[in-house]
Order: sequence, then structure tokens, then C-alpha cells
Amino acid sequence: MAAAVSPMKVLVQDGNALVWNVADVQKLRSHGIVGIMDGVLPDNPQQVQTQGLPMMLMKEAATILQEMGVIELVHNPDLSNTSTENLEEKFRGMMLDSDQALQVEKYYEDRKRHITKNADKILQSAKKKNDKLDPGDPKKVPDSELTKEKVINDKINQIPPPKLGSMLVRIHNECPFIKELKSEKAPWDFPSRRRDKLVYHAFKDLWERGYWLLSGLDCGVDFLLYTDDPILVHAMYGVVVVPATADDSEDGQAGLHMRDMTAVVRLNNFSKRKTLIAFVKLDGTISYTALSWEGFSFAGSTLE
Repeated sequence: MAAAVSPMKVLVQDGNALVWNVADVQKLRSHGIVGIMDGVLPDNPQQVQTQGLPMMLMKEAATILQEMGVIELVHNPDLSNTSTENLEEKFRGMMLDSDQALQVEKYYEDRKRHITKNADKILQSAKKKNDKLDPGDPKKVPDSELTKEKVINDKINQIPPPKLGSMLVRIHNECPFIKELKSEKAPWDFPSRRRDKLVYHAFKDLWERGYWLLSGLDCGVDFLLYTDDPILVHAMYGVVVVPATADDSEDGQAGLHMRDMTAVVRLNNFSKRKTLIAFVKLDGTISYTALSWEGFSFAGSTLE
């Protein structure tokens, strides 16, 4: 019997579900869930065109994954309670004891290997230098004592220690002490508002149909709908969620105003997408209408 797989822990910070581990990002992708990279690249933090970890999950996705038992939403109070100085001291100690210690060991091994490989050349150079010394020079060594073994051992003992500034520093994608810190179940009440419940129902329904969804906030819609992984295909639809009836709305208004509908359809058209209007009820009943911009006629001419 296979052992039960424990849910991955996803950190909740300021109401957002953040995934800090690359392996966890890949696991979530296998469930058809992607998010927004909200961090910077460690080797190029000044640019914003390409972003890195953490990956911020959409709240709808976080709720679904938690209901499925795939993730556990947690927060680490120790991250706030532990002083920065203590963490920095612990981090420096970890670097010296592990990362840099291994590099120092590798450095000495490489230097010894190089010296041994060039032993004959080093011995010849040492003899030439020794011959140039005056007979009374205390550094002069009798030729009988100037053996390869002695020259190589002296050379190895003279290997200077590496400078810390020349060593590689590991850049962590998440707190290296995260497993040592106390974690608690994070409060998570999404969806609680009526509007949130409608959007959640639409997201869950489309995701269960096999579509991939990303936030459409910067495109004027609720979701961007993809038929496959977003890194492979362009979004097919921009999804707008609207209350099906006045009872499902927070302000008593159902549907979508014609002016707003025209604006969102034209906006999606500019981005080579169609528009999908999801009419959602609080009980989860959903009907969809797909729209595309075909232009309109005025005085016998068709305007795009």
C-alpha cells in the first residue's frame, strides 16, 4: 500500500498564497495550476521583464488546492519574531560550515592536483633558483636535499587560503531554515464576499473542464483562459464573470452594461482573444456566452 503524500506547505503572506520552492511550482503545474511570478531574478534583480520566485497563486486556485488536500496554507510566526541579526549570524555560520567549507576543500584539492601534475617543472624551477643563490645564503639548500618530494611538500604547504570574496555564494529561493521554523495553519476565508463566490465558481468550473487559467487583472478581465500550458499557447478567451440575477449581485445589478461589454470585447480583440461572459449564480449554476468583435457598419462602411 502506497504511503499517503502529505500536502505541500504554501506560505500565506499579507493575504496572498506564495510558493517559494521550484519543485512545488512544478508539482502544481502537473495539476494544471499556474500563478504569477512575483519576485526578481537573483542574478539580475534590477530588471522586471522576467520575474522569479515566489509564485503567487490566484486565491481561487489556492482554495481549490486546499480543498483537494494538495496544499496546506500556513504562516511562520517565527519569521516575524526572530531577530534579523540572529538569522544573519546563523546564515553566515551555515555558509562557512557547508557551502564555503566544501569550496575550500575543493580549492585545496585542485591546487594539490595542479602541483603534482607539474612536479617536474616545479623541481627544475626550484633547482635553477637554488643555483643562483650565493653559497652563504641561508636559503640555499644542498642539491642532495632538493628532492622532488621535498619541493612538492613545501609547495603544497605554501598554498594560500582562498579569499571569501572569490568564492561562490548560494542564492536561496526560500528561507534555508524554513523546516526548522514553527508553522501554523493560516486563516483563509476565500471566498467570503458574493463577488468572490461567483468568480470562484467560474474558475473551478473552467479548471475542471481542463482549461488553464491566469489572472486577467492587467487585461481588463477576470481570467485569461488557455487550452494548454500558458508557456505553450496564447490565451483563447478573456473571461468576464457577471452575476446571473440581481439576487446574486452585491449591488443588485445583474448582467453587464452594453458599454462595458463593448469595451471588453474590443480590448480582447486587440489582443487576438475572444471574450467569454460567465453568468454565474451563487449556487454554482453557470451559463456561458462567447463573443468576438466583427466591427460595425456606419453609412455603408464597415469600421473595425
